[in-house]
Amino acid sequence: TLLASMPKAKKRSESTLHRDEIAHGPAVSDTVAELGLAVPMPSVLTQTRADRKQDRVAAKKERTQRIKAAMSSLEGRAAEVAEHKRFVEAEKRQEEMEARARKLQLKAEHIQARRARDDAAEQRDRELRERQAVIVAEQLATLRKREKAERREARKYFKELEAQAAVQPDAVHITVKRTAEMQAVRESLPVTAEEQPIMDAVENSKGNAVIVCGETGSGKTTQIPQF
Repeated sequence: TLLASMPKAKKRSESTLHRDEIAHGPAVSDTVAELGLAVPMPSVLTQTRADRKQDRVAAKKERTQRIKAAMSSLEGRAAEVAEHKRFVEAEKRQEEMEARARKLQLKAEHIQARRARDDAAEQRDRELRERQAVIVAEQLATLRKREKAERREARKYFKELEAQAAVQPDAVHITVKRTAEMQAVRESLPVTAEEQPIMDAVENSKGNAVIVCGETGSGKTTQIPQF
């Protein structure tokens, strides 16, 4: 396309251009004005082999430098990542240590609070036992005083009974007027036949109780008080 756009006087054969390019590369003297081109020629056609080699060496060197810079940047980033990782691990260990310390502190506080509750409960139980002992002692003292007073009253009562028995006659006869029908019914009761034994038992009881057993309707309640 480029050759077709050149003037006829300036055209060169393809074989000549090919030989020159193989031997020396594109001719540097073929400028845009000399060739009569409307647009500039590509740089690949205006450079020699040495220039292209130098450009390749420079590009390779630049690429190597970029690779080295990238590797250095990656190493720096890797170092930063490693440092950040160490920082995160250190923070994590610190948090774990603080969590264990808080847990131990809470456990110690719980044990201390439980001991305090146990001590308070033991103190309350001890005070309650002491109050109970005082109350029991007071009640026992009151009972003893009451028993002593009752014994004194009993002795006094028995002394009065003995004094009364000493001045009273052995037997007292009281005449009771009853109708013949009432007397017949009274004598038919079973307890009437036991009047003398009952009176002897009362006389010989010396102030103690006398128990009388009999069938219902035998006259215990109505007749013994009349004896």
